[in-house]
Amino acid sequence: MAKRAYEVCGRILLAAFGLALLVVLLELLTRVADYAAFGAPLLRNYDEESLFTSDNLGRRGRPFARYRKWQLNSQGYRGPEIEKDKIHIICIGSSETFGLYEAPDEEYPRQLERTLNAETGSNNYQVVNVSYPGETLNTTRVRIPEIVSTLHPQYAVIYPSVAYYVWIPWTVHTAPAAGASKPSPSFEFQWRISERLHDEARQYLPAALQNWWREVGNRREARQYGPVTMDRVPKENVEVLKSDLVRLIEELRSAGVRPVLVTHANWFGLTATEKDRYIITGSRRFYPMLREEGFTDMEKQMNAGVREVASEQHVPLIDAATGMPTGEKYFADYEHFTTLGAHVMAEILTAGLVPLLNSGAQAGPRAAAPPPTSSRREASGSLHTPRT
Repeated sequence: MAKRAYEVCGRILLAAFGLALLVVLLELLTRVADYAAFGAPLLRNYDEESLFTSDNLGRRGRPFARYRKWQLNSQGYRGPEIEKDKIHIICIGSSETFGLYEAPDEEYPRQLERTLNAETGSNNYQVVNVSYPGETLNTTRVRIPEIVSTLHPQYAVIYPSVAYYVWIPWTVHTAPAAGASKPSPSFEFQWRISERLHDEARQYLPAALQNWWREVGNRREARQYGPVTMDRVPKENVEVLKSDLVRLIEELRSAGVRPVLVTHANWFGLTATEKDRYIITGSRRFYPMLREEGFTDMEKQMNAGVREVASEQHVPLIDAATGMPTGEKYFADYEHFTTLGAHVMAEILTAGLVPLLNSGAQAGPRAAAPPPTSSRREASGSLHTPRT
């Protein structure tokens, strides 16, 4: 009996050793593949955080940083080097503007530059993407003096990530004291293979199973908020968004930059169907304090707030929320564009910006018309970006 138990334990240990060896081998192959494709370090950690650093104002892009398809220039912004002889237009936003799922150099600021120059029949404009994932209106506002001193932009296209205002504490930003020392980074080993396995699971596991697992996780995360779990976003949150927009607009105007506001677009538009539920469930893992049913109402409330600020502050408005088509051809998830979606977004922004650029002055709030019908037909072609 003891001998039998010894043999079983030996087989279990041997299987565990073999499995561990397989995992280590797969991790090594993943690192070699990253090195061959992107020049990634073999031994150090390699993730999106390698794109960023921090200073006395907080987080910022690391000059010349690269992670997979994302490449930053010498100023720490995503995109090519700054051309001083161009008219600069900056795009302010968060991950939707920085670009996550589009093909390389196809995020909407890059496409906007091309469509804008094509529409005006010139090569006078350079669109600079000054956003990064996780950026808020407040973290942008404190950097406006720095941005203006280096880029001297004439216009700022503001595309706020409205979901940040689901939970107000997330949007609060207090700049560190000047000269404050930065905490020493602590090393934590990261398994790169885990990200690959997650991507594979998302691609091949049935959508119903993935959605069930997300809902389980969302319910677990929501428990920490207890009685504050919300059916809809409070009106006070919309007022905070409006206040933050006003302060950003004032900062830009004081620096001689003309702001342009853009409403927020999403996968399902104004009304979500039952088929859209898994998209909202996937997004809710970042905002578990708001139930799924509250997301469509949140978009309506927040975009209404953006429109009110545009009217009250006499800022031009481009209504992307009503101009963007919906669904998986244009959105890779709840709010991030595919390459095709970024193309349509660039056309909508171009239609709103060209009259402003031609007039050379703000003419008060205005809603941009959707792109011409021929452009919209072209945008409905077969171009598609696989999700990463």
